[in-house]
Amino acid sequence: MALANDGVCVVDISKGSLRKDVVEQLRHCMDKQVMPAADRPELSVATRGSVWAFFTSESSKRSLLKDGSACLFQEPSLDPRLLSSFDIVHRLSAFEGREADRRSSGELLDSTEEHNAPEVAETLKVHLQRAGLLPSPRVTRDARELLQAYYMLVRRSQSLGTENAYVSLATLESLMRVASASARLFLRVEVLEMPDATLAIFMHERSLEAKFGEKVISRTFKSRQRAALGGALSGPPSSMAVDFEQELMDFHDDLEDYMAPLALHRPEE
Repeated sequence: MALANDGVCVVDISKGSLRKDVVEQLRHCMDKQVMPAADRPELSVATRGSVWAFFTSESSKRSLLKDGSACLFQEPSLDPRLLSSFDIVHRLSAFEGREADRRSSGELLDSTEEHNAPEVAETLKVHLQRAGLLPSPRVTRDARELLQAYYMLVRRSQSLGTENAYVSLATLESLMRVASASARLFLRVEVLEMPDATLAIFMHERSLEAKFGEKVISRTFKSRQRAALGGALSGPPSSMAVDFEQELMDFHDDLEDYMAPLALHRPEE
């Protein structure tokens, strides 16, 4: 987490992957945003990065909802407060089936034939190094207003229940971290409404679904999603970026339509 300061740290929280003492240390680091040095407990290291988690769903009834999707809140070994501390949570399925395996393996082989793996890895490494040298991005007014509007919507929402949501200012800080990470990834010094703020909200909605089994605006949101992240990542490599860009634009349009009647976004001056 110290190495990921001002960046992204990814953690595997699948059952049995973390010891209890590690979970406690992880919770402390995310809550306090500092980590004591191993050999010098009187010294602390800042941990201000965006912490993302992934887990592999299991076939047990306690881990799956009625529709077959996994929900981490149903897993008794994980503290809901810890789940709420992660900026992003993504579910990996351990039993997608033969067709999904065939499609994934075929796409992997196709991408290997089309691209020189060492060159791609080196290019990505250089890109991330350049992103790491950028100053903290400045948040534009439009991006700030959209994030604040969504945060207020989450605060007002009762769909998740107060015992599950753990909504606080930390939620807004989480959205800001993800939006800032998006801007840095695009080598920009400004956080824009589209794609940065919109992407942060999109991923936060997906994370709520993975954590608690329900999104904040799932019941009234007239989405034009095409299987969302799963659909965007299921096509051939050459079409992934185009598909997801259109998906994000659709999400932004629907989000604007949903916010407008609530008078939460861009109040008149």
